[in-house]
Amino acid sequence: MNKKRQEIAATAGIIPYLQQIIDNNSPLKHFALDMICDLAHTSKVARRELWKHDGVGYYIKLLSVDMWRVNVLESLCAW
Repeated sequence: MNKKRQEIAATAGIIPYLQQIIDNNSPLKHFALDMICDLAHTSKVARRELWKHDGVGYYIKLLSVDMWRVNVLESLCAW
């Protein structure tokens, strides 16, 4: 994904929508999980937006999903 577009999406308010998709077990859940994990690698601006939406707490909550545990840990390390 394009980092500049990810940053624009984060500042435009995509994070709560991604969290909602994940929490509601939408068919788009895996896509949203991938996107929210990538945001920590994007830029300081994207990480600032994650802070606004309890990104660290949300990542810790996502650690309970076995399939995404490695991605979430990599995101926390990148942060």
